[in-house]
Amino acid sequence: MVKIKDVKLGVVPRVVVSVDDTTPAPSIRRVKEKGADILESRIDRFKKIDIEYVVQKVNMLKKNKLPIIATIRSRKEGGARNILEWERLKLFERVIPLVDAVDIELYSNILGQVISRAHRDGKAGIISFHNFRNTPTHRGLEEIIETAMDKKADIVKIATFAREPADLLRLMEITLKHKDKNLITISLGNNSAISRVFFPFFGSLLTYTYIDAPSGPGQIPFNTLINELRLYYPKFK
Repeated sequence: MVKIKDVKLGVVPRVVVSVDDTTPAPSIRRVKEKGADILESRIDRFKKIDIEYVVQKVNMLKKNKLPIIATIRSRKEGGARNILEWERLKLFERVIPLVDAVDIELYSNILGQVISRAHRDGKAGIISFHNFRNTPTHRGLEEIIETAMDKKADIVKIATFAREPADLLRLMEITLKHKDKNLITISLGNNSAISRVFFPFFGSLLTYTYIDAPSGPGQIPFNTLINELRLYYPKFK
């Protein structure tokens, strides 16, 4: 069973709250008390990406004693700013010892270096794929999973836009078929918000939410998501 720090994945839905350097500390404490499992530090959304500033903010986040995923999203896959690859690599190298997992894009030039460093430090490597235009075919989705696993992913994350219900259904079917491969799947878009609640039932390990502002299209606010999960998953507390 895969874990992020001491949080076991795959038993019940696990809730990841995306935060940045402007998220108030009292808000983070409240979501922890109400059932948040993991924090995603969206470093690409920080006001500054100076290395020492980022390290300081991540260290402050650690005080909440929740596992942390470090994400420095590339601009082309939804990141808040354009950060050069060598800059991203330097940031990852500094924060990996401080966090419990990293999220790096499947087609990033620094993928191998980031995953190798994460594994060397005993941290989980999430290899992600985002498509904000459409959802690939069944075969296309399976190729993404296979390629990410070949690149030594501990967890494969796929987030694709649903233009119609069939797109959401296709990603759901892939999730169920490959649930033994440690997947996170998200169907993007306001019409696909249902995936945030029900994809864990079919095998998706994590569902993402927010406190103040969504980090992705179709994200459900924290309080709403928690209430929905408690309604549909008896083991979720």
